[in-house]
Amino acid sequence: MRASFQPAAARGMRAAYELRLGDTVLHLRIANRALTVGAGPLPHADLTIESGPAIKMRLSGELSAADALARG
Repeated sequence: MRASFQPAAARGMRAAYELRLGDTVLHLRIANRALTVGAGPLPHADLTIESGPAIKMRLSGELSAADALARG
């Protein structure tokens, strides 16, 4: 997440996310052009994203968007 974060694009943005990736749960906060990441759930997140293990393959480029859609 940090590798793809673009501080300039986050200008004026405040958001809180919870990511559930299989058994792993992370939370992210964006504020003042900064990204903070932590382990565990985030009560009252603005958005919760839940995915299985295939998300890692998609984010790393190992799995194309077309293949991800075909897998469901």
